[in-house]
Amino acid sequence: MRQDLQRCAARLGLSALYLAAGIAHLTHPDSFLPIMPQIVPFPRGVILVTGICEIAGAIALHVPRLVRLAGIMLALYALCVWPANIKHALFAVEVAGLPTGWWYHGPRLALQPVLIWLALWATDVSAGQRLDRALEPFKSQGKHAPGHQLADHADGMGVVPVAKLDRVQPD
Repeated sequence: MRQDLQRCAARLGLSALYLAAGIAHLTHPDSFLPIMPQIVPFPRGVILVTGICEIAGAIALHVPRLVRLAGIMLALYALCVWPANIKHALFAVEVAGLPTGWWYHGPRLALQPVLIWLALWATDVSAGQRLDRALEPFKSQGKHAPGHQLADHADGMGVVPVAKLDRVQPD
């Protein structure tokens, strides 16, 4: 019971964090441009999409059938944005309203793995659980998870149709 309350509190905190970050990405995308790694194509568009993803993740943390999927996706998201945080720190890129010193960047970079772990722990996703457990709501409806709908039309591209997911064996 106590752990359930702790996980619920963590989900609320994560939700508030990602909602605030998503709103910031959507309302001030240009302030994030300087920290985008140069390898990222269409950086302004990517910033806007990340804002939408953060808000969607914040909302999904409150939808019981999406909680585990939200945890996995937010953990992956935090991992994917880490390079921008690293660039921000290593090159002392100035962003309006944020400090540039290592007293800020050091803990921020060190806490990124904690944020990844927290997203998984708060949504009760352990290392031993399979991803298909998080995708179960979509499988039962015969649909792909969000972001994978194109797989329905991917003919001969190595994509496994949802109907055959039960027969896929892990490597």
